[in-house]
Amino acid sequence: MNNLFPHDQAGLDAITAALLDAARRHGATDAVASVSENKGQTAHLRQGRIRALSREVSCGLSLAVYIGQRQGHTHSTDFTPDSLEEMARAACAIAQHTQEDPFAGLPDTDALCKTPLDLDLYHPWEPDSETLVTLARQIEEGIADWPEAASDGAWASAGQSQVRLANSRGFSAGYAQSYHGFTASVLAARDDIRCREFWHEGGRRQGELPAAKQIGAQAAGRAISLLDQRPIASGEFPVLFDARSAISLLQHLCQAISGRPLYMKTSFLGERFGQPIFPEHIDVIEDPFIPGALASQPFDTEGISASRRVLVESGVLRGALLGQYSARRLGLPVTGNAGGNTNVQIASRLTRPDDDLAAMLRKLGTGLMVTNLSGEGARLINGDYSRAARGFWVERGEIRHAVDGVTIAGNLLEMWQSIAAIGADTFVSGAFSTGSILLSRMHVASR
Repeated sequence: MNNLFPHDQAGLDAITAALLDAARRHGATDAVASVSENKGQTAHLRQGRIRALSREVSCGLSLAVYIGQRQGHTHSTDFTPDSLEEMARAACAIAQHTQEDPFAGLPDTDALCKTPLDLDLYHPWEPDSETLVTLARQIEEGIADWPEAASDGAWASAGQSQVRLANSRGFSAGYAQSYHGFTASVLAARDDIRCREFWHEGGRRQGELPAAKQIGAQAAGRAISLLDQRPIASGEFPVLFDARSAISLLQHLCQAISGRPLYMKTSFLGERFGQPIFPEHIDVIEDPFIPGALASQPFDTEGISASRRVLVESGVLRGALLGQYSARRLGLPVTGNAGGNTNVQIASRLTRPDDDLAAMLRKLGTGLMVTNLSGEGARLINGDYSRAARGFWVERGEIRHAVDGVTIAGNLLEMWQSIAAIGADTFVSGAFSTGSILLSRMHVASR
């Protein structure tokens, strides 16, 4: 591995081992230590002028100790021996003054990752500042090709990080990962109408990113398409979420099946496991082991490997997202989701390879296509949903004009169950992957 960090993995292993030894000396019966190092650089331009050139090098060290079932936590950025000793002393002192928690403690040894997989996550890139500035200028060149659009910012960035996790039960493993990206922010104007839009693309490998100019053009085209705004009547209509906005429907699902809302009984899906929450043609899959994917990981923040599994099968809710603590609270098996979900994809068995956006618009017929969402979204306690939206009014499968300032409302359970189709126009954003999603009906309120 091409190491760009202050320490290699052996060095990080020595740091965590020293911290665990110190925790034992100060009375810990169990402990877990993690250390991370990060490097990144960004060029930010706006309308040809350099707004910022930043280079970041950071590190962090955390320790959780257990004295029986009492726990204490400390954090530091100082890796010196004296600091490690002080971290252990402070964490154990904190644990002495906390209440016992019957669900606290390290994962069972059998649950820990035995052989971490190489998931092709690390492809370092350390360009000089001039290279990043050139790429940011190319993003703005893509915006400049659109006369009604102006750059509100262009960013080119490169970054890499590594982590090491170790506990007092013999687990010690680490891995490195990279993330590089381009971002464009655009302000489009026509008469007295203004629209702001952005576009971002990122990935593990710099060489697999789209051309920088394309990022600017994508943001500018989306912004200008929203300038032809006209009002619509309020009512109930079919709604098509484009693939980017449809990501939010998947995010709400993962929030509602995560450990804390479930054991705190603040999720409307708490009693829905084993019941249909989507149509029969819908499946939702989690897969932490997709090579090079943005949310892939060999193990979670507790050292447990997740697995490829079905969260929703033929519309039926099957799986939750649980770390060790929430699994114990719920009396369920741990799923390796301490720190959140990994790669999650929603798919329909009815989707055909030629179900691109144009095909999905034809399936929509007459209704609203949503491209942007704002507002808080859903209440997890009952699934009620209300968000401000903008997008396009569609008639007979053809876009007629842009729409802004509308509110779409419903209930997540009813919305999911009304999914009529999912497009083949797959969009990936971080941990989530989906095509455009067509809902048979939603409440649409115009201002």
